[in-house]
Amino acid sequence: MYLIGIDIGGTNLKAGLISDKKLIDKIIVPTNYFDIIKQVISVIDELLGNNNLLRSDVQGISVGYPGMVINGKIASGSKFKLDEFDFQEYLQSEIGTPVVIKNDADLAVLAEKELGEINSKNIVMITLGTGVGGGIIINNQLYEGSGGAGELGHVMFEKNGKKCNCGRNGCVENYISLRALSNRAKEIMSTMPNNIKVNGNEVMASSILKAYESGDDCAKIILNEYVENLTEFVLDLCNIFRPDTILIGGGLSYAPKIIENVAFLCKKQQFGLKNSPEVDIKCAKLGNDAGILGACAIFK
Repeated sequence: MYLIGIDIGGTNLKAGLISDKKLIDKIIVPTNYFDIIKQVISVIDELLGNNNLLRSDVQGISVGYPGMVINGKIASGSKFKLDEFDFQEYLQSEIGTPVVIKNDADLAVLAEKELGEINSKNIVMITLGTGVGGGIIINNQLYEGSGGAGELGHVMFEKNGKKCNCGRNGCVENYISLRALSNRAKEIMSTMPNNIKVNGNEVMASSILKAYESGDDCAKIILNEYVENLTEFVLDLCNIFRPDTILIGGGLSYAPKIIENVAFLCKKQQFGLKNSPEVDIKCAKLGNDAGILGACAIFK
């Protein structure tokens, strides 16, 4: 049985061909903000063509979308001007294959539950990339509330803080996303001599992490502040949900030392309150492929 998983990110769109719960081929392209629908269809056909398959060979397609999705329809938080568009119905009619569209972090946490060997009944997952996503499982079921729950990136972190794309100020997305890490790095680097190698004017999160591992002083200052912010947010999640497990995924899943530091600090602060139940805080096992592999959970 072949499945296709699509993960629409703020920077890249990832598409994967899956067979027997294994990712057998993957395409990564820069996200096309001007015509994401055409790009999704094009990438599906490219993936099939590369593997000598037809659309009829695919039993299901999942699409992870970076915003609020309710019953396959883009509700809000759309960066692609698709609010109220029934993406699921349109894509299904175009491709002729069963399609399920959900929030990208919801698909990621479902994949981690299905394939990541996590036995916890209650899981909160944070995905850190261009933005901040959240997926929640309560009593082994994806929690969506009345629709669209889990927008963890838009919890307020600082009153009257940095302007967010959602229209509010001070959302946590502007403090702990990898984009926020890069932006903050530029501010700090402008005030002190730095040894971080950059590509032109870009300060990539990967460059900061690499410099940190090599002992760069500037990178230490940048990441120490970032870890403090991320720790405070994780402690908030501990207090709100009291989950068994908190997973940290997205690009930061490739920096386990940072996540280990967060886990240590959370334990030191007794997971939010004295005598709180212990929370297992760890890297998401599937890395950046979790959003693609969500198809395995959707089409069991």
